[in-house]
Amino acid sequence: MAGKKKAGLRCPICKEEFKYVANLVGHLLSAHKDYDEQVEEPEPEPEEEKEVYECEFCGAQFETEAEAQQHVYEEHKEELAKRVEELMQDEEFMGELKEKAQEVLKNGGGENEGGDKKEDK
Repeated sequence: MAGKKKAGLRCPICKEEFKYVANLVGHLLSAHKDYDEQVEEPEPEPEEEKEVYECEFCGAQFETEAEAQQHVYEEHKEELAKRVEELMQDEEFMGELKEKAQEVLKNGGGENEGGDKKEDK
């Protein structure tokens, strides 16, 4: 996940954007020094919405995927075991799983989730 973009500042007169308050103030003093109206303090743009991870069993929401997974393992062990049992009875799913396992074994088990070869460190 990429880094968060910081809220920008916008000139209330000409709408030019600035990353830092000092730059905006300097701009106001130089570009709009003769502006007669009272200038309100600029408002930062709204923050980007954070990604939410939701429990597939109860709908509880978490900030990270790891927290959601831990919740499922701790709070929904029986439901999770039942889901695994159902999947094991699903011939189509088990066939696909077997094919993927054979492919990984054929490639020496050296692939990560994206299918790329792992690099030796």
